[in-house]
Amino acid sequence: MRTALLVTMIAGCGSGRKPPTPAQLDEVAQLVERATAPDADAERAFSAAVEQAASLTIGTAPCPVKFAIGDEGRVADRMAMWIVARGAEPVKLLAGRVVIVQGALASLPHPAPVERADEGRDLAGRRRRYADLDGSALVARARAFAVEPAAPSLLIQISVALDAEPIDDAKFRGGTILARAYLYDDAERRIVCAGDVVATNSSTVNVWVPKSRARADAPQLTGDLYLNLIRSAEAYLRAVSAS
Repeated sequence: MRTALLVTMIAGCGSGRKPPTPAQLDEVAQLVERATAPDADAERAFSAAVEQAASLTIGTAPCPVKFAIGDEGRVADRMAMWIVARGAEPVKLLAGRVVIVQGALASLPHPAPVERADEGRDLAGRRRRYADLDGSALVARARAFAVEPAAPSLLIQISVALDAEPIDDAKFRGGTILARAYLYDDAERRIVCAGDVVATNSSTVNVWVPKSRARADAPQLTGDLYLNLIRSAEAYLRAVSAS
């Protein structure tokens, strides 16, 4: 049985926080604009690294660079929209610091500028996790954002993808993905790690079954499979030699 949690929100509860002044908002906007300005050199370096990805030799040493998925809420939102909209076309998903493609890596989008632009819009617009920051905290975060380097990007190239399939309301046939993952470090402007990845569905997946349907829908199963692909990729990454 599906249950819902009822949360009552009361507007106007005093927190003692001072809203940003116009001057503070203007400073934040300028900092975000500078931090998200296009970088032609960075884009050329990324494109060159992607072109050379297939020729990389994967070593046995652990990946020296840590990958963090970033804003998991944004990743989940992007993935949900992609699952609903996707048809029979090859997989191409850009979510946060992750890009997933099925087929050639050519013309692969660079996740870092897109992710930073999303972050910048949230910051300047006081959205999501920045909605409750007071003026001083908002400016401090914008100043840090302006100087911090872009986080590493995870590039996943799928070779085989078998989606999960519902059997009935209680059971499903799990899916499997075989892929090659690459970790691109903007600080070094190269792919620093790579590895062959195998991902499967979780043994149990929570789904919503509408009363009008006879069996569980597949979107939640697809989301679980691709989130597992992202989460498990880091375990398969190994260092590659600098060229």
